[in-house]
This record gives sequence, structure tokens and C-alpha cells, in this order.
Amino acid sequence: MVQDGMRGMPGAVAVDAAEARPGAAVRDALDGGRGEAAGAGECAVEIEIPVRLVSLLNSREHHMAHARRAKQQRSLARLQTIARLCRSPLWARVANGCGLVVTITRIGPRELDDDNLAGSAKHVRDGIADALGIDDGDKRIVWRYRQAKFTGAARGGYSCAVRIEQKGTA
Repeated sequence: MVQDGMRGMPGAVAVDAAEARPGAAVRDALDGGRGEAAGAGECAVEIEIPVRLVSLLNSREHHMAHARRAKQQRSLARLQTIARLCRSPLWARVANGCGLVVTITRIGPRELDDDNLAGSAKHVRDGIADALGIDDGDKRIVWRYRQAKFTGAARGGYSCAVRIEQKGTA
């Protein structure tokens, strides 16, 4: 279905969002159809995802435990991304297909080497791509990985921080 005035942009002609992008119906429901004008407000969104990113390449666990962890990480990343991104002016830019830089930071007591770091963030990356309604191999998105040491008093302080920003401002 083709409509005029896509999400607050008069004169724009686009394919109906629910048909064009998977996950768009959820985003539109959370967004309330408001759609912010591109170019206004902040250019970055920071999200805290309460998951423990472990090295999948070195783990020796039952396949069902692995599947359970993958499902949890992916769904938490998707839900947290939708909840935070839909309240941001960056939302309209994402809907218009602008380029993004997504930085996933693993927070833990010890560091992983670079190949294990990328592997540990795989399911979080998939969840973020689901929330954006695109494939995680899309050329419009640059994926970066970092890690930080947890320095708090409590032992075992694992977490994951995600920063999504418009390409060119990163």
C-alpha cells in the first residue's frame, strides 16, 4: 500500500511501513505514529542491556542451554533497543534509512580477545538488527566492538552497553 506523507514528512511517498520492513508494526505501535522530523535533536542513543556476554567459541555447554541464552540475549537486545530508540529523534532517521554506527561494549571483570569478543556479542547484534528491521549484514550499518573492565565493589559485574549513532557523527 502506498501512502503520502510518510510519518510526519509531507510530500514523501513510501510503501506502507508494515509491508516494507519487518518489525515496523511494533515500532509504529510503540512510536504512536508520531515520527520525528529528521535533523532535529540528538544523534546518538545509549542502551544498557543486562546480559552476560560469554565467549561462545570456547564454551562447552549443552545445546539447549546455548539456545536458551541466545534467545534471551536476542530478545532483551531487541526490546531494549525498541524501547529506547522509539523515544529518540534518531528514530525517524533510522526509518529513512540513514547509515548507523553501532558500538557494542562488553563490560566484565576480564577481557576477551578480539575474535571471542565479536562472537560473544552475536546474539545482541542480531537483536539490535531485528529492532531496526534490517539484516545485520546490511552495508548501512557499521558494527564496532569494545570492552571495558568492571571496577565496582560487587563481584561478577557483567553487562552490555550499546551506543547507536548516525554515521558521520561517530
